[in-house]
Amino acid sequence: MIKRVLAPTDGSEQSERTVEQAVRFARSLNASICFLHVVDVKLLEAPFLKDLTALSGSGLTVPVVSPDLTRILQQRGEDALASARKISEAVGVSCETRMITGIVPRCICETAALFDMVVLGREGENRRWSEGGLGSITEAVARRSPTPVMVITDAEVVADASPLLLAYDGSLHARKALKTAVSLAREWDRELVILSVGRRAGLMLDEAGAYAGDHGARAVTVRRDGDPREQIVATARERNAAVVVGAFGHTRLREMMLGSTTSFVLEHVKSSVLLVR
Repeated sequence: MIKRVLAPTDGSEQSERTVEQAVRFARSLNASICFLHVVDVKLLEAPFLKDLTALSGSGLTVPVVSPDLTRILQQRGEDALASARKISEAVGVSCETRMITGIVPRCICETAALFDMVVLGREGENRRWSEGGLGSITEAVARRSPTPVMVITDAEVVADASPLLLAYDGSLHARKALKTAVSLAREWDRELVILSVGRRAGLMLDEAGAYAGDHGARAVTVRRDGDPREQIVATARERNAAVVVGAFGHTRLREMMLGSTTSFVLEHVKSSVLLVR
């Protein structure tokens, strides 16, 4: 059951649209929501170095935080949280707000430990907070979050009766995603489309379909051949479905050699994507 939703916000226009979607998502589940703003410690420290040579003769430099910049960033965070609270209270969703300072993806993941789901926008000013590698705050959080991550697009999340599409390969992450997808499909009374690709698809669909049926979900199974990444994207477009997928289920080495299914889906699917680790 999803009862506590965490929604980071950076105050950007894209982030405000994500807040609106996150509020609707929480409302659809009768859940409370916590809006989090992280003041990026890198922005506070990196550009500001003061030369102490004249004072000590040591030639040392130390980071000095600008009081004006600190106030500006804190005020921006307060404005972002106030706006989010207003959106939530307008539709009767219980909310709280938090503002902390630190490394953004790390702070989000640490806070997420006591929440049932994180809701993030696919894009926004967050991109400059990347710690390298995949190059976006969303993917950084998806790799590390102890709870599922819903990646929001401009498409509606819960406004219509479109199905949920579960990409299922029988892995541990996929089985966790199956449980989450079944729970949401029942909660929203939506059809659950279970997709499996490849020669073992029949066996995997049998086990996933049996689980969904035993737990009262309206499920259909779809078998495809070809590249799993391309088939997930194609099926999502055909069904106009939000996607549920086990996030980053392979080693970093294999992802470097073959590419990440999660990254591909995030880049090419136009609907919202729920990533489950």
